[in-house]
Amino acid sequence: VPSSRNKNLVPTLHVVHVARVIWGRMRDPANTTVPMTVGGILKQWALSKPNLGRQYDAILVDEAQDCSAAILSALLCQKCPRVFVGDPHQAIYGFAGALNLFSSPWLPASTRHMSLTSCFRFGSSVARVANFVLSVLKGETRPLLGAAQRDCDEVLGCFNDGFFVGDSLPQQGPL
Repeated sequence: VPSSRNKNLVPTLHVVHVARVIWGRMRDPANTTVPMTVGGILKQWALSKPNLGRQYDAILVDEAQDCSAAILSALLCQKCPRVFVGDPHQAIYGFAGALNLFSSPWLPASTRHMSLTSCFRFGSSVARVANFVLSVLKGETRPLLGAAQRDCDEVLGCFNDGFFVGDSLPQQGPL
């Protein structure tokens, strides 16, 4: 009779065994019962320990907030300079196993963090709404600055009980 400390060990070992069997079938080109997925291809690439510094002087990763563990493990061990760009507030692939690089312990302590807080895709009105939402829902303290163009300010308007398109927010004051 297993002790109470080990009662969860048997199901865990079974899951690990099944995962290894599935991984083996995925990697076997002759086996068609379990197809290779994109995530599996990326894992195989990461396990090959690629040396990207032989081909590239630097690596730029965009949308780094949505990288998989396989991609990050391969990129973080590279010897060439790496630049990870992304927005931790736009991490949308957590359901698929993505790791938000910017809110994880994966980055070395020597990593230099820089914030780009100016956006040219929308105006100051949208930036004020985004700042309000991010401060209330996520505790963000760095303000986002929108473009100064007047036509960008008319993309989104706001009034007391909702949002509407085609007007602009007042330039001063709270939402």
